[in-house]
Amino acid sequence: MSRRQLAHPKLLLQKLTMYNTQKTPKHNKSILTLHNLSIAFKDLILLKNINLTIQSGQITLLIGASGSGKTLTSLALQGLLPNNLTKLYGEVLIDDKPITSQHTTPLNKQPIFASIMQQPRSCFNPIFTIKSHIKETLRALQKPYQNTRVERILNLVGLESSALTMYAFEMSGGMLQRVMIAIALLSEAPFLIADEPTSDLDALTAKDIITLLVRLSKEHNVGILLITHNMELLQIASSVYALDSRTTHPLSQTQIQKYIAESKKPYIIDSAASTPNATKTSSTKPPLLALTHLHKHYTSRYNIAKQALQNINLTLYAGEKVALLGRSGCGKSTLGKILARLENPSSGTFQLPKIWLESSKHSQKTQTTLCDAYAIKWRQERKKAFYKNLQLLFQDPISSLNPRLNLLENLIEPLVYLLGIKDSNAQLSLIMPILESLELDNLALNAYPNMLSGGQAQRLCLARVLALKPQMLILDESTSALDNKLERKIWQMLIGQNTTLQPPATLLFITHNIAFAREFCDRILLMDSGKIIEDIPSTKAFKSELGEALESELLKQSLL
Repeated sequence: MSRRQLAHPKLLLQKLTMYNTQKTPKHNKSILTLHNLSIAFKDLILLKNINLTIQSGQITLLIGASGSGKTLTSLALQGLLPNNLTKLYGEVLIDDKPITSQHTTPLNKQPIFASIMQQPRSCFNPIFTIKSHIKETLRALQKPYQNTRVERILNLVGLESSALTMYAFEMSGGMLQRVMIAIALLSEAPFLIADEPTSDLDALTAKDIITLLVRLSKEHNVGILLITHNMELLQIASSVYALDSRTTHPLSQTQIQKYIAESKKPYIIDSAASTPNATKTSSTKPPLLALTHLHKHYTSRYNIAKQALQNINLTLYAGEKVALLGRSGCGKSTLGKILARLENPSSGTFQLPKIWLESSKHSQKTQTTLCDAYAIKWRQERKKAFYKNLQLLFQDPISSLNPRLNLLENLIEPLVYLLGIKDSNAQLSLIMPILESLELDNLALNAYPNMLSGGQAQRLCLARVLALKPQMLILDESTSALDNKLERKIWQMLIGQNTTLQPPATLLFITHNIAFAREFCDRILLMDSGKIIEDIPSTKAFKSELGEALESELLKQSLL
């Protein structure tokens, strides 16, 4: 993606103009209804008497706490209910007529639904390119593949045509989310189910996507069900349903305004803050990790080099809380993987504490000096010692959980492998308090990962690493699927207001949440096109054009 596309949100109008309205049908007015849906897992009632109405040309919002059943409702609406769940009752109607099998066949040239899933990475086959995925979708719908149209749609969601030759594992979560949105637009379905379509996107890209959804609903009569935790989006909705206590409640205008008022929080930047007391200074803390002139490039199958990271110079200090911001696809996740030794840099130096590479029986408390991590031969015991001290929470939590193990087995696996704790009582004594603090104490631990919502999966992965009490924790969009209240509680717990990590760990938040970065972190790093373009205290304003654009967009949202 070009720097011009990244830095200038005003190009949105030009991109929308490129969306040829003559080639996008204006759908007939219709009403889609989900009537009295009830779902159970064995004897446990998961959803009861769910009722939703989605009208053509309107946006319907479904809100609710993490794990309340919003994603499950959307899957049931589309006939994608997992086999281990039972639909006790419920039907889907279009204009008061039940949907028949002919409506849902994949060979129907005009499908009813297009879907934007919450966890896009799990929806792509890693051995196929993005172009192959698009061709497969269009072939199933008996629609022709037209290069100009496909490239126009990709440009509309902020991707260049070069994305067609990429594989899913080469893309960030935000880029994959935009690919899924593009595929949904190409299907030209009259109803669109969007499950947290902007959760992994920066503020500027999220604004573009929401503007596009509003335009589709108004100009092409697309009926949209938008599942979200972002209360600011209540203002674009024609109707709003809240999912609580396993059932839905339509909200009145008075209730909607109350939700909006409760979601607002003063957001202030002190651009004049320059004194050392304005933020915690790193000069009094010992260095923990150091990257020097670090580069990372990938080579495609056509021997085309892609520069992911360029000349990264970064020092992280013990106990420091740092936020890493930037637009999706700029290299944030790649940097996190290099810090966690899951990727090797193409060149440069990566230094870490020598004690992190020694097992407990050989370690000495005096080994606080830094050593070059890539100049040392990594034996198995060194890997164990390293991952006791540093843990990475992946952007896609479902993929990081073993689908063949139940939730309890997933939780205790690192305790056995890294800490050698094999006693079940000792394992539970470590795990259960953390689950309670993350509001997961009522979770059925004999369930499996595919039964979790995105927010539950994120919290379960967080509980798994907190039980290890690492000295450094990298969180890659690890709270993006949570509602604002729960997300704030977890950030507060992590930074030390609750003493889960003793001593306080060094935290690197890879995030798009600028407001939380300002409130909770000591320092903010801003990335663009693989480079760290700003490294500022959290109390200071951005000076770069990109930083100002991201900040101003967040301020506009908070003042709506």
